Amino acid sequence: MEQNFIIYEAAQRQNPLFCTQLLSAIDVRVRSWLEDCSTNVDRRLVNDNAINFSGLLDNIKFKSFSMALPWSIKVKFDEIEAKKLGNNESSTNKPPNQKNSNGKRPANVDKENDRRLLKCSDVNEEWLVDNDKWNAKFKNILPSDRPKVNGKEICCRWWVKGYCFSNCKHQEGHVPVASLSKQQKKEISNWRKNCLEKSD
Repeated sequence: MEQNFIIYEAAQRQNPLFCTQLLSAIDVRVRSWLEDCSTNVDRRLVNDNAINFSGLLDNIKFKSFSMALPWSIKVKFDEIEAKKLGNNESSTNKPPNQKNSNGKRPANVDKENDRRLLKCSDVNEEWLVDNDKWNAKFKNILPSDRPKVNGKEICCRWWVKGYCFSNCKHQEGHVPVASLSKQQKKEISNWRKNCLEKSD
């Protein structure tokens, strides 16, 4: 670890989730090895390649390392980011709902502090993306082409990030995946595909 500290530090600066992804990759390998140990009576049958991390380290050195985080971890990071948005303080240090002398709230806290985080209870993980992909591929992309749920345009954040806020103007679309018809699911999948193609 000490020998490659500079490489790890650079990777962490470039990607705030790097250490979490690395630990998750190690965890998956170790658990796989332990499971192999528990199911094989003969130690010689255990595949020790699972705990050979040389390939993992090479991927990090050559900047090809990638690890999809479990949903439970990924959504936690999204919640933290959402809270950061909701906890912005005004430059005048006034309470979030207190207006300035011109009768308006400070722009950086307007509406942000009044919203509650809402999570989709049965999110479709195949539809989810991280913050970078959300900003580059979906946010404000093809808004007029969004499918409808309950007669209203879908909430893009709800279906692409797995959560949204109580003050969302598309909150009628904050419904469980199970409530969608096959046609609605197909329309959302097609819309996602079109967004990805449009933003490329």
